[in-house]
Amino acid sequence: MTTIDIIYHNLFASLRKDVFADQSADILPMSKWKWRQVEAMRSLITEEEVYDEHTIYHFVSTFQEKRREKIFSDERHAIDTSVDSLRLLNLIVFNILQIETNAISVSGIMAVGTYLRTKGHLVDYVKLDAWIEKLFIKRMASYISSILFFAFEFEKDELPFMYRIYKSSYDKLCRQLIEGTNHKMLSQMNQLLRYSPLGALALMKQKMSNALDKIEE
Repeated sequence: MTTIDIIYHNLFASLRKDVFADQSADILPMSKWKWRQVEAMRSLITEEEVYDEHTIYHFVSTFQEKRREKIFSDERHAIDTSVDSLRLLNLIVFNILQIETNAISVSGIMAVGTYLRTKGHLVDYVKLDAWIEKLFIKRMASYISSILFFAFEFEKDELPFMYRIYKSSYDKLCRQLIEGTNHKMLSQMNQLLRYSPLGALALMKQKMSNALDKIEE
């Protein structure tokens, strides 16, 4: 393993120990300098926006947002309402919003992993799968799952909404951590168009509207 590979390995292994109580996480020997790099990356994570379970998160895309509102409204009035499923969907939406408008939220991704392992048995995955389909977020849900798979060593059967494995997700996350969140990997339009075309189009429309407003001023 290269120096940077060892740093990333120990970063995620230490997070697995601290966040997921994974005692099988293997910490490799490192110098004090390398540990300082790990701590610097962990400090970046602590500066991220924290997911608030009491907040309802909204899509940038008006089309997706209208569908999300209908899903939440219909489910709340359903005979077999699954609040835990709605909470997981809200957490997924939070992560998508972060990726589209800022950067990958490591704390948000870990929150998904924690939810799956502590409350996943309460989720109606048939409903969740249908909602993900209606919202056109299969690729983004898979992207989030892929990070849990590669960085935090979740098993495939723990990730029911990983429809496809994105091997590049781990590399993109590592580049973001080493270069800082100002390197908004997925906020670059060509990347966003691949994983979230509706979000990308909404952001383009938003930017064009802001540009026109400035011209009028």
